[in-house]
Amino acid sequence: QGLLEAQYLGDTDRATLTVFGAYRDLRLKQDFTGYLLEEQPPDGGEATSPGDLAEQVNGMADLGFTGSYRRLALPLRWIRFVEAGVSVRHSRIDQSMRRLRLVDRSPWLDEISAELALTGVGVYLGTELRPIRWLAFRGGARLDVLAAQIHDRLGFDGEGGRRDALGAQMSPRVTIEALPLTGLSIFSSYGRGLRSPHALSLGDGERAPLTTIDSGELGIALNRSSRADARLAGFCTYIEQDLIFDHATGRNIFTGETLRAGLVLTLGAEMTSWARVAANLTWTKAIHLETKDDVPYVPPIVARGDLILGRRLARWRERDLRLEGMINVSMIGRRPLPYGERSRSVVLLDASASIRFGEVELGVAMRNITNRKWRDGE
Repeated sequence: QGLLEAQYLGDTDRATLTVFGAYRDLRLKQDFTGYLLEEQPPDGGEATSPGDLAEQVNGMADLGFTGSYRRLALPLRWIRFVEAGVSVRHSRIDQSMRRLRLVDRSPWLDEISAELALTGVGVYLGTELRPIRWLAFRGGARLDVLAAQIHDRLGFDGEGGRRDALGAQMSPRVTIEALPLTGLSIFSSYGRGLRSPHALSLGDGERAPLTTIDSGELGIALNRSSRADARLAGFCTYIEQDLIFDHATGRNIFTGETLRAGLVLTLGAEMTSWARVAANLTWTKAIHLETKDDVPYVPPIVARGDLILGRRLARWRERDLRLEGMINVSMIGRRPLPYGERSRSVVLLDASASIRFGEVELGVAMRNITNRKWRDGE
């Protein structure tokens, strides 16, 4: 993947343009159910289902850009800024899924074989209003349009078929922040987002049903000095049509309305001029609204602690030579699984180090240093 960014930073306005491209190639063989034996018919005939070993292949190429413009100096002083932006992304995807025999890995059933062309365009407008010194309003709206072209090579009994679909949605967002005391912030926000549907589920000429996601937050932040800060917030997220991974089909399936609610605690402190510690803890309760059952795979507890290091070693030709590093410990609690079971908790240790001179950086990252193993299917 590659990214090219250009910025303009003026006294009264700012502009940013980012162009990006990426290519990803995935090939996965996995028996998600653990079922290995063939189903032998009672009459002794030929077996119909040689286990659940599946091969999934997904190749995707992305190309797009984002741009934004922010105006700072405006005739009305209580309008702090006005910002407008646009994003465009086009993806070409070739994907397939087929079942394999356990013994010789030969295919015996094609379930997916398709070419997809997806184009997404989004435009937004936002502003910040501060009618009095200790009260701020931030808000805006975003319009997203998604176009999909599908070539289903298995459609119409293997003859293949092509279809097109289009969808659009408007998403408002608003935040209210009060600053009653120096370093103390009380905030509340609401936003609407969307999730695009699986392209193969769309019919020809269908208005693509973009899934609506509504989320709200209420919290308090404390930053009495530049050396320490704290933040506590409660959140609630409603998903109109959630997707949950189904191990039998090897795909995400629709499961209806879900609700997530929880708390987020974030702490940070600067120990020295070259070392800082940070920690955050998230508690979440996620349920299906119809059955009140837990949403599978959503961890109730996620925690992380970071030690961040950075020191300037030298300066040459107005550029700093810096040595930076990070050590972090993360924990994922016991996630709910289908059929009322729970996964094991996972604790991972990661580290990274880099040396930077001006705009050039060389680094190394190490993941799961202790070689902790966990069940990937959980």
